[in-house]
Amino acid sequence: MRTRRLSPEEAAEESARERAGWLALYQGPDPDRAKRAADLTYNGARGLLTAHVMQNLKRLDELIDHMHARTQTKEHAIELLEFAAQEVYDQVKIISFFESWMKAILLARGYWIHGFEGKRLNPLRNAIKKRPQKIADVLSQGITAEEVSEYTIGMSTLLDPAYLEVIGLPIELTNMAFIINDDRGKIHLKHDLIMLQGKDIVNDLRKLKNYATSLINKMHEAQQAAKAQPTARL
Repeated sequence: MRTRRLSPEEAAEESARERAGWLALYQGPDPDRAKRAADLTYNGARGLLTAHVMQNLKRLDELIDHMHARTQTKEHAIELLEFAAQEVYDQVKIISFFESWMKAILLARGYWIHGFEGKRLNPLRNAIKKRPQKIADVLSQGITAEEVSEYTIGMSTLLDPAYLEVIGLPIELTNMAFIINDDRGKIHLKHDLIMLQGKDIVNDLRKLKNYATSLINKMHEAQQAAKAQPTARL
């Protein structure tokens, strides 16, 4: 864990190392990219499950029932305010999960997930905004580490139809990603929306939580299966 703020020179050096590392990954074998993709998915899913709303979905469901039954107490109202207070933080974790998962799918399928630096790569910079670009096609341009952006493609790009066609998320999760990504479409744990849409919100979040949990479980199972494989003799 970093204990102090980096100087501009140190930050530049770290950025250069990261970009060089990513270029090496793009140039390396498919299994290395698959492992990085798995790490992206795992970290995004773990982060999602730490969101306040995800850890307390059952309680939120109960509080909504009290609202609909007109049995809400002052204590219930205070609990709902806590969900609302955590809304922005939870939204960041949900968006981060979608971004990590979608970029992981692209990476595992052989697509480039970073932006580009420098005028020379303007054609690629414009192209990647419109459709996914194969790693092999990008590397054929003789890209250097300095031309690899420290930033990856963003959520708006990932939600472009050309990207969604390649990524292939379940339609219910795609719809949820659009809603969450909308600046006006936060989780919206406000009184009026909870009264109208509360159960739908909880059901959608529960589906998302189940997907994330399933992804983590599958990765754990794959790790256990790999450990169980006998080591080949030299």
